[in-house]
Amino acid sequence: MTHWAAPDAWDVTVKPMDRAMYEDTMPSQFRLHLLQVSFPAYDVPELTRRLREHAAGRSVPPAPADWSTVGR
Repeated sequence: MTHWAAPDAWDVTVKPMDRAMYEDTMPSQFRLHLLQVSFPAYDVPELTRRLREHAAGRSVPPAPADWSTVGR
């Protein structure tokens, strides 16, 4: 997985929602409703490995940032 600023880094989008859209009598009340994360397919094996480790109760420490992906 690459640094967040790399050209092919993950894209994270947060969508707010107004609860008053579903109930006209309510005043506007915004909350975060949807979190969408897009990532390259080549990250799937590493994500799967880390999720399995987490499910087994084993913490996976983050690796050092790979600055080569951001041209530093």
